[in-house]
Amino acid sequence: MHVYALVLLILTLPFAQTCKADGKTYKDGEEWEPNAQFVMNCTIDGKTGWHTNIVACLTETKKRVKVNETITEGESEYTCASGPTGGAYLKIKTKVAVDTTQG
Repeated sequence: MHVYALVLLILTLPFAQTCKADGKTYKDGEEWEPNAQFVMNCTIDGKTGWHTNIVACLTETKKRVKVNETITEGESEYTCASGPTGGAYLKIKTKVAVDTTQG
C-alpha cells in the first residue's frame, strides 16, 4: 500500500507544479500573453492546486495596464477593469477636441 501511494505521489507531483492553458505549460509566477489583449499569470497554491489569472490588459501599443489601474497614453485614458466572474476588460476614454468658435 505504501509503495502504491509513493508511486502515485511521484507521478502527480510534477503536474501540481505547473499550470496548463491552451495546450501549453507554465511555471508558478510565469506570465504570458495569450492574445493581443491580456497578460495571464500562473499561480500554484498548495491547497487548491493551480490557477491562472488575468493580471493586465494590453493597449494597442502593447503597454501593460494592471488590473484595476488607469494609465494615460497620448490622448487616451486606459483602465483595465476586473469583471464580476474574474475576467477583465479594457476601457478606453479618448479626449475629443471640440471647436467652440463655430456657431
